[in-house]
Amino acid sequence: MKTLLRILLPSMLISGGPVLAQQAETPQRTTEARIAIEAAGWQEVEPGLLLLRASTGGLAVTAFQIDQEKFAFGVAVQESPDGERVDALGPRGGALIAVNGGFFGEKSEGKGLYPVGLLRIDGKVRSPNWARSGGYILFGPDAIRIEPSSPEAPAKPGTILQSKPLMIEPGGKWAMNTNQALWRPRTLLCALEDGKVVLLVLSGSGMSLYEAGWLMRAPRDGGHFGCDAALALDGGGSTQLWVDGRDDLSVRGETAVHNALTVLRRK
Repeated sequence: MKTLLRILLPSMLISGGPVLAQQAETPQRTTEARIAIEAAGWQEVEPGLLLLRASTGGLAVTAFQIDQEKFAFGVAVQESPDGERVDALGPRGGALIAVNGGFFGEKSEGKGLYPVGLLRIDGKVRSPNWARSGGYILFGPDAIRIEPSSPEAPAKPGTILQSKPLMIEPGGKWAMNTNQALWRPRTLLCALEDGKVVLLVLSGSGMSLYEAGWLMRAPRDGGHFGCDAALALDGGGSTQLWVDGRDDLSVRGETAVHNALTVLRRK
């Protein structure tokens, strides 16, 4: 039986069939991405902000390691009812970096965007809570943190953005069980044990959510970033990136979005 499992698991990962996380091997695409990332390494952009860029097999990787003592996070929301791209949302709020944020729906194709999943800004609820799906980004004055979703939204006042899936639960617990094997652009947020945050944009041919999530695991588990917790933001055609003064890092995305996760310099 053990021999049979070793034979079946790789093909199950490719086909998208259900795979128990404890039994699976590191996906090949994750290994390829990890090798490219390790070869590229981090470069300092400014104190408290590191940049990593790598590519392999049509996949483009752009990652930022962010010191929360020097940078704060926020949420920028559309002013147009039909949404905006992050290259409009970021500059308007004075951000340094902006990526697509939470999920959204449309009243008609490309028109009338509205948030999906809990979005609470400065205590005002703009969309209701998912009871069990995904996780929250909780924005505090000094730091953000990632927590699993719950039947009752967190009572703490302030800003909360909910998204899915939660790839790694706080404490480094792997939270994904299956691989749908659909390669798409992805945007991921990772909280490290030391309080720093990794913001990862996978563009080009992209990765499956499972492969991308595995990349956020510790090196001892076949990953790279070693996240204490990791959450996917709305990806696919929504995936986009804007960096102030760095057009070379821009990822345009296929569609406008309702909101953006922003990174701002602390004053």
